[in-house]
Amino acid sequence: MPEEDFAALIAGLAAFRNDRLDRQPSDRAPAKAAGVRPTTIGNWLGGEQFPQAIDPLLELVRAVRAHAARAGLAGSPALAHLADEQRPRGTSVQRLTLSR
Repeated sequence: MPEEDFAALIAGLAAFRNDRLDRQPSDRAPAKAAGVRPTTIGNWLGGEQFPQAIDPLLELVRAVRAHAARAGLAGSPALAHLADEQRPRGTSVQRLTLSR
């Protein structure tokens, strides 16, 4: 996945969480599942930092997907596109970091 597409995936996930899920789940729950600090989740979703590995990112995707299901949004086409776990797996860890 090109770096621009990866940045768009993170931005889309953040927008879905902020707009459709009222900024839920909080950064704390996905951070615990991913083994990172809550500020790291916030940095990822804010576009300030990018994950260095796929598995922590997938924990964030799973947390957003689970919260969306509880909110009755499991059938949302936007969520289906963003929560496709195979999509970020096509990205190598080396390509996850954008140079600034």
